[in-house]
Amino acid sequence: QIFRDAVTIFAPPDTGYPVEIADTFYQGAAFVAGGVKSAEEALEWVDAQLEARRQR
Repeated sequence: QIFRDAVTIFAPPDTGYPVEIADTFYQGAAFVAGGVKSAEEALEWVDAQLEARRQR
């Protein structure tokens, strides 16, 4: 229902991003969609994952 009622639709991130980065984004979105994390918590998680990738 959250996706059906969405006011804004945006393109998926995997149309030019490395698969690992797109996967991180989708995992963050899944956390929110599944009620596991709030949007803010999921964004913080995604940011932390991407920062860890940059440190490698």
